[in-house]
Formats: sequence, C-alpha cells, structure tokens
Amino acid sequence: MKHFAIINRTGSLPSSPRACPWTCEGSALLRRWTALWSTGACFDQNGRKVAALLFASCPSFESSLLLRAASSNLVSSAVVRTLVVVHNRDTVRNLLDWFRPLHVLVLHHDLRAQDGDGSRWREIGGEGPQLQKLMGSTPALGMHNLALSTETICGLLRDCVHLYNLQTSLHDFASPAADPRVSAVLAHSRARCRSSLARSAGLHCGAPGRQCNGPLEHHPGPYGPGGQALPVPQSSREFDPSEETATVEAVATKQQKQAGGDQLSPWQRGKEQREHAAPPFSVTAFSCLVTTSHKETIAKIALFKNLIAVSLTFITRDGLCPFRGLLEQTLKELKLECLSLRFIEGVSLNTIAHSWPRLQSLSLSECTIEDESFVSGMFAGLVNLRLGLGVSFRSLELLVNAARRLVTLRLDGDQLCTAFVGWCSLASLESLERLYLGTEKALKALALTAEDLQFLVKALPSLRFVSTNSYDLRLFFDNYMPRVTTEWCQCATCAAHFPLISKSQRDIWMKMVVPPRRKAL
Repeated sequence: MKHFAIINRTGSLPSSPRACPWTCEGSALLRRWTALWSTGACFDQNGRKVAALLFASCPSFESSLLLRAASSNLVSSAVVRTLVVVHNRDTVRNLLDWFRPLHVLVLHHDLRAQDGDGSRWREIGGEGPQLQKLMGSTPALGMHNLALSTETICGLLRDCVHLYNLQTSLHDFASPAADPRVSAVLAHSRARCRSSLARSAGLHCGAPGRQCNGPLEHHPGPYGPGGQALPVPQSSREFDPSEETATVEAVATKQQKQAGGDQLSPWQRGKEQREHAAPPFSVTAFSCLVTTSHKETIAKIALFKNLIAVSLTFITRDGLCPFRGLLEQTLKELKLECLSLRFIEGVSLNTIAHSWPRLQSLSLSECTIEDESFVSGMFAGLVNLRLGLGVSFRSLELLVNAARRLVTLRLDGDQLCTAFVGWCSLASLESLERLYLGTEKALKALALTAEDLQFLVKALPSLRFVSTNSYDLRLFFDNYMPRVTTEWCQCATCAAHFPLISKSQRDIWMKMVVPPRRKAL
C-alpha cells in the first residue's frame, strides 16, 4: 500500500508531517518540511515511506511562493516522484517547469481547462521534465479525462521525452493532417512517438463533454468513478507517425493482470491495413472502455479475448448504433461480467441474459430496449444496475423485479425516478445500499408525495447512501433516514470555482451548463 503526505487548507499543524495543513503564511509548512525531510528520508510516524504528495483545496502554486518552494524541495531532493493535486488551478506547463523531476502527475477534478485561454505553450528550456504519466479528470466539463488543447499535447510530446501515459481526448489530435502543429511535432519526434505513443495508456479519446451524461457528473458507472489505464503490447506497428491518415480509437482498459506492463492505445487503420493487422494482443486485459463513432471499431473489442468488462459509447450524427448484428456478435465472444452501453438501439434483454449468465453489472443509458420480457430467474446475479434516458417504465420494473440482489441502482431522468419511487413502495429491495436519483425536481414536479417516500424507506432497509440534486429528496433522507449519507450528483467545488479561473472558462461554462434564456414576449 502506498502512503501519501497530505496537505490541506484547514486544521492545526499536526505533530506528524504526514498530514500538514497549509497556512496562509506557509512558513510553518516550509520549516517543518525542511527540518524533517531535507535529508530525503520521507517517512511517516509509523516508519512507512511516503510515495506521493497529495494537495487538496490548496491555493495555486503560482500564487503561493512558499508552498511551491516547499513542494519543489521535496521533489528535487528525490524524496517523492508522484504529485497529486485535487482541484488544481495551475497550467500543466507551469507544473512541469516547477517540478521537473516528477514521474507521475495526477490532476484530480482539474479546475483548469489547459490552454483554454488560448495561451501558447512555451518550450521548457534547460534540463527537460522527467514526466512519464499525466492523468486526471475534468468533471466541470463532464469529462473523465484532462481538458488538454492540441497546443498542450504537442508541447508535452515535444518536451517530455519519457511520457508514455496521457489521459486526455485525442479526437482533434488523432488526425495529423487536420492540424499542421500535429504534423510538425510528429515529424520532429518521429522515432520517439513511434514507441511512446504506441505505448500510451489512459487515452480516453471521447468527444469533449461527452465522456459522461453531463458536466460535473460523478460517473459512478458499472466499474466505479473515473477511468484507468490501458494495457497493451509494446508494438510500433500499431501506430506509425508517418501515416497522416491514422486516427486514434477510443479503446482504453481499466485493469491489467500483470502490473507494470507496457501500455498501448489501439489505432484505427484503413480496410487494407485491418486485413493485415497483427494477431490478437498477447496482453491479458480485464476491462475496456470504448468511445467511438465508427462501427469498425466495435469488432476490435474482440481482440482482447479475456475481457470481462466492456463499456461502449457510440457517438454519431446518424443515429443510434444497432445492437443486433456486429455489436451482438462481437460481444458474444466474450465472457462478460460487466456491460455498459450508451446510444445503442434495439438492446435485447433476453440476449444479454442468455449470453452472459454471470453478469453482475449492467448499464443502459440513452438506449432503446427491443424486448420487454424474459424468462424468470434471469439477472439473478445482477448487483449493479444503471438505467438512463430511453429506457421504459416496463423495462425498469422487469429488471428491478428480476435483480433482487441489487446493491447499487442508478436512475437518470425525472420519469425513471418517479416510476421507481412510486413502484418501489409496493415492493422491497432488501440488499440495496446505494441509490442514485438523477433529478433536481421537487416532489410536486415529480408527482410524488411524502407518503411515497415513507413507503420507500420501508422498502429499502439496507440503504446507506443516496445521491441526488433534488432538495426535497435530500431533505427527506436527511431527516427521516439519519443512517443514510446524502450527496449531490456533482462536485460543488468544481461548479463554484471553474467559471472563476478565467473569462474563457466562464464562457465555456455558460455555454455548457447554464441553459439559454428565453426572450421575453
């Protein structure tokens, strides 16, 4: 188990350096770290070595010279090589300049749309950064990954020669012919890109803002929040920077059997190249996340023979992707335990139940269901269920009735929330512990009463957690179910601070989150 030195904004300075709060002066933090860790012996009070620094709710490094000096001293003295910043406010370029020896940089809930203000990437002179992995998320924009501009990605590839893991959207970057900057950086570092890009992991290549159902979402999903890295073989044949027509596919796995294995993101090629593609990957991957607009990509999922968890989002202007045909035949080759589908039409519950009898997690969002009946006893092993827009009340009732062992249930949309609360008062889910109700409406708007909620309490004896944006629902659970922990469906810090970073971010926020005002009649 890895141990972190945690630095937060509030609280008194503890005797142990493991959890040092940040003060406005910063001198106490600087003195303590200099005295205890200047020799490079970074251990906590139990003698365990601290593997990383984690900053939570701290001021930006740019605005606090003392905080930056104390942190940079630890990194420079070879004490730690991993930096985790929660709600980061600095640019990636500045962080790499200040902490050049870093190997891993994680920006969780990043508040900065990197280069969103249009500023250019300035080359980092002198001894280059040692960065190997750059990961993070931007829930304020509804993204599991970092919001990096093409300028930033090119700068990272040019200045960080050891970089092999980059968690961002590559849709714009994937076609070098579309942007001369991309062609230039690939030509400049052709040899390195052939190895480093081919080994890249965590390349969550979805359309910006479409990585989840909306901005600020927690993304619980069937596998838990966020995304992880992709294990694949080390092979330069998978991506040749000299081919300007190559485009990246959004295939990213979340776990790997062998720790420390090389990483890769599969790349889509033309028909002739696919026919002469390399044999199936030799790596053992358990989970795969795919975001694509090409049906040809779906067939490549089967290259990972040992997958037990697949998440597929199909984004196109031509409509939904049919479940029957290519998608059904491809997935049938796998022994799935977790399945997540989004923007798929004609989903067959019977096919899902028969093809994957060991299914434990199922997510259907913005999907249509073809058959609304199945044999009794199916889905008995289901413990996690997520249903979103497009799913009918009948399908909800059938699935919840069949999955009596449900532990986690997530419903997106006012109508599904109303249907569940009203129907569940007549049934019972004794094992349900976590409930996500994706609505912000009041009880009256949901056509619900306090009596419906009282019956709901009796129907869910094991409930321990509720996430919703409805004030009425939160007030009810807080007052009548004190054992239940309630949370908003989004990060309040991201919602409050993201628009305040810069004018350009405020403009982005207004366009994505704030609904347009109707003109007065």
